[in-house]
Amino acid sequence: MSQLYRDPWAKREAWRKHPVFSYRFFARNIFPGFGLGLGAFAVYLAIDTITHPSNIEKLKEDARKQTGRDH
Repeated sequence: MSQLYRDPWAKREAWRKHPVFSYRFFARNIFPGFGLGLGAFAVYLAIDTITHPSNIEKLKEDARKQTGRDH
């Protein structure tokens, strides 16, 4: 009797219940490279801020003041 009620398509429909296709998985992995990109952008901003020409001139001026060479 149980054979009559068995779904013949159950194996073909099993992929729909796999955890990879759940909404929770999609919500957690919607932006897969966001963390890495954010870290790379932060490093870029830090380097750009340090090496900007106006900052380099200010650093040179501060170094001259500390060594006593005000030319």
